[in-house]
Amino acid sequence: MNCAFLKLQDSRTGTLVRIVDSDPGTAVSYVLQTGDGSRYCVQMWPNNENYDNRNSLFMLALRSNMAVTVTGGVRHEVTAIAVGS
Repeated sequence: MNCAFLKLQDSRTGTLVRIVDSDPGTAVSYVLQTGDGSRYCVQMWPNNENYDNRNSLFMLALRSNMAVTVTGGVRHEVTAIAVGS
């Protein structure tokens, strides 16, 4: 993973502070900052069937600085996202 923060393997709520996208065909990493200042990294692959919808939600959360709850799986991949939570 191209992200140097804690790897998200559970659910956390905070604000999206960064999107790390390097090369086409590689995972896009999203950085979530929680209320205690910890930063977590979760990734999503562009060819994932849910990528467009979830990426749109991440972009909305980043632009509007809204709270977001993200769930990461065992390989630190996005398994769920809720904006405004």
